[in-house]
Amino acid sequence: MARPNKTGLDYFALDVNPDSKFELLEAKHGLVGFAIVVKLYQLIYRTGYYIDWNDDMLLLFKKNVNVDMELIQNVIDDCLKYSIFDRDLFTLYGILTSSGIQKRYFSACERRKSIQADHRFIIVDINQFNVNIKWINVSNNRVNVDINSVNVDNNSAMDKPKTKRLQLEFDLSGFDIHFQPIIAEWLAYKKSRKETYKSIKSVQAFAEKLIELSDSDPSTASQICKQSMANNWAGIFQLKNNENCRRNNKETRKQRIAEEAARISGDYRS
Repeated sequence: MARPNKTGLDYFALDVNPDSKFELLEAKHGLVGFAIVVKLYQLIYRTGYYIDWNDDMLLLFKKNVNVDMELIQNVIDDCLKYSIFDRDLFTLYGILTSSGIQKRYFSACERRKSIQADHRFIIVDINQFNVNIKWINVSNNRVNVDINSVNVDNNSAMDKPKTKRLQLEFDLSGFDIHFQPIIAEWLAYKKSRKETYKSIKSVQAFAEKLIELSDSDPSTASQICKQSMANNWAGIFQLKNNENCRRNNKETRKQRIAEEAARISGDYRS
């Protein structure tokens, strides 16, 4: 029986000179706040580069660290506020991670034969690491998109996604299976820009435009979305290097339609 691939780390690096966001956290919550973050890092690296964070995890974490639950939540709120953890991924998927965590994790895994990763959660340039990644096939096609939020400073991060945010769940199962992950990635990108679609019809309109611009080719559709993301655009546009090709293809299709119409009417001459 083959030995399962290891996912977590046995140890991780902790910077000697932390940056200002950690200093702010320690100034507000003292050494206990700093210790909570280190314990969270241990929990994350033990299994990989992120953890799911919910009420059950909070209870287990409280039991292990023996710290008041309200203080733990306040520390996590500030970790999200100071970008110690990524706020968008927490809001969208309920996970705790950061670019720094991911950089350290993938660097530490470079000697491993392969590791698994979920493309939805990656916020670093994976090409900078010498790692062989087996991407997880995500079967869940439902994406939670925050369409309206109320800023309440005295409420914890654990409460906001449940009670202080109006969420709309988009079911992507009706879209072409090859376009589903592309659409999901675009919705996540729009969420990171604090821009959202207010209905499934809006998502469908986006998908129709994407299919039209890509000539129904998922690979081209992915490039179109990545082009907009790379340029921080709010919308999608024709690929710059594909515009002439698309124009030629359109002309060819028009010619074929005209020839077919002429053939049917008897006016076509070969």
